[in-house]
Amino acid sequence: MTTGPRLLLVDDHPMVCQGLRMLLEPWCQVVGMVHHGNDVMAMVTRTRPDAILLDLSLPGKNGITITKELRAEGILPRILIVTMHAERVYVDEALNAGAHGLILKTASAPDPRIVIRALPPGPPAVTPRRPRTGSPPAPLREPR
Repeated sequence: MTTGPRLLLVDDHPMVCQGLRMLLEPWCQVVGMVHHGNDVMAMVTRTRPDAILLDLSLPGKNGITITKELRAEGILPRILIVTMHAERVYVDEALNAGAHGLILKTASAPDPRIVIRALPPGPPAVTPRRPRTGSPPAPLREPR
């Protein structure tokens, strides 16, 4: 049985959840996967995760709304937003809503050590933007 933080994966694409599960399970325990924003609160209540990898764009409630609702209810898992939106406004909204970090889907595959390191108390983590010029993606760097 995998030990480590209890992680909930939330993305409207089941294949993305499965891929993240395969990538992260050596370092944590995936307690559930959710594919619709309206189902997140019930799954959080049922599984009590230590952290949530939460897609920004979901059917039903979006990741920002879910983050705000979790915080308003006093539910305090670490939240890492996963998104394809690299615009600064989304980063600011996510962090202001109470997320602890942001992973860009356009970045190279996230280094599990950085993702897992962001789960316990610590600074917000944001992946670097992938260049749109066709050049290789920028390497991940740890937050300071």
